[in-house]
Amino acid sequence: MRLINCFRQQIWAKARHEPTHLGSLIGTFHRFRPYLVDMPPNCPHMEVEISDVLWCALSKNIRDKWAAAKGVSSLILDDESMREDLRLLADFRNHVHGKRERDDVFLEKHKLQSVYSLQRLLEIQESAGRSLRALLQSYDCISLAAEKLKLCLDCLLLTTKAAQTLSDAAHQSLLAYVEMWDGSANSEVVFELATYMPLFSDEVFSRRFFNPLLKLYKTSNVFWKASLIHMYIGLLIRWGHHEWPLHLGLAVEQESAEKKQRRLLGHLRLMYDLILQIDKLLLVGLVMERDSLCLQHAALRFWETVPSLLREFRVPVMPLPSAPLVYRLFFSGSAMAISRICSVVADYKEAYAIVDVLNASEKEAFYNADPTEVTQLNAYVTDMVDCIYLNKAFMNDSRFAKFFNISSEALDFILSLAERNRTDPQRLFSFAFSSTMALHANEYTRVCENVLGVDKPHFRPITPKLLMSKENPMMSYNEWRLYLLEYLRERGYTGIYYFLYTSVRSLTLRAFPNPS
Repeated sequence: MRLINCFRQQIWAKARHEPTHLGSLIGTFHRFRPYLVDMPPNCPHMEVEISDVLWCALSKNIRDKWAAAKGVSSLILDDESMREDLRLLADFRNHVHGKRERDDVFLEKHKLQSVYSLQRLLEIQESAGRSLRALLQSYDCISLAAEKLKLCLDCLLLTTKAAQTLSDAAHQSLLAYVEMWDGSANSEVVFELATYMPLFSDEVFSRRFFNPLLKLYKTSNVFWKASLIHMYIGLLIRWGHHEWPLHLGLAVEQESAEKKQRRLLGHLRLMYDLILQIDKLLLVGLVMERDSLCLQHAALRFWETVPSLLREFRVPVMPLPSAPLVYRLFFSGSAMAISRICSVVADYKEAYAIVDVLNASEKEAFYNADPTEVTQLNAYVTDMVDCIYLNKAFMNDSRFAKFFNISSEALDFILSLAERNRTDPQRLFSFAFSSTMALHANEYTRVCENVLGVDKPHFRPITPKLLMSKENPMMSYNEWRLYLLEYLRERGYTGIYYFLYTSVRSLTLRAFPNPS
């Protein structure tokens, strides 16, 4: 009896705190079943009771997942994990009770249960939102009601994650909290809640949300800055995945086609302007934090997300990263940053290829405030290829100073520095020669020497003349670079590999796997 009661308590503990880890309890239950046969006569229904407890716990898990959808839709049935959970639950019920029920009937029952759960969740969410507003109006300082505010925010987050939507009352409460927030308390909860904000007025968004967070961004540490950028990434993904399709298919009474077009353009303008504002935030943050790897990762993650809005979600908006940000990351001392910014530029090329095949009406709907973006993208590609592969970085060409935003004084300084160190300035940023990639190039050279049985290893930077020396001939410089490129791809620097194989004509003729 004690064993059975312990197991029942374990089920409910799992249901409350770990609703997604109930599957293992089914096996535990089946291991206990042989002992249930010999239960005392005064406990004939113990097996049914335990099975019902486990049934209720598993049902709760399923209903919570169903409630995670904004509404009941047949698209939910496409979720493989949802179908697997329902099959698991149905098999367990059939095993215990000996009942068979058609899958479509079983699914329909849970759809109805999810509607009830969603309505109840929204009621709790609105109540928590009103409580939050009341507390903010009652106290001049957030810290005076820290514990009560934390409870309200936690409740808002739990209900929002379950319902996958933020009601108007909860949305207004969150904006009111952000306006009074000092950035320290409940930052994780606030950032996660903010990713569920709907598309709304550009003016309200700037005044009540973006500008207060901008002030905190300038005075916070690098980890807070990176967390804010990751919040904006989540917000853009949700807008692209959920909000944009919702507004695209929204039917408003007495709304003409012209009014709907203006409404959609307003939402696109909000997304476009937000992306450009975050670009400025990133540049300021990198300058303030001296190119911290933490913030570099956030910046690259953000610009890896923007092209996916068109490629994955068909949101017709895709501004380019600014030239100062691109070249700051490209000329950084981090091989990770160099490889990933190359990947970002390659992703933009792929996204613009999608735009080229759109029909006339789709191209007309594409929101692009700057018609010179294609020229700017081509400049990024040309200059980056010149630097890392063609070894033309510092040839006398005014185009370099124009697109790389390097002044003539800075260019003269770089050339004089290269001359003083007896370094070829044209190979200064080559992936086979630069100080950033030198360690990997040397590692690969050692591998080649071991395989080829070279008697005297090379200890100097690799040059065409050195590779073809009479003492230790290895291979041509071009062959060595191609093999080094493969070596870098195997080491995880897929961005350089992908970018060059889609940008350099002599390489595009070669078959290559897309590492993305």
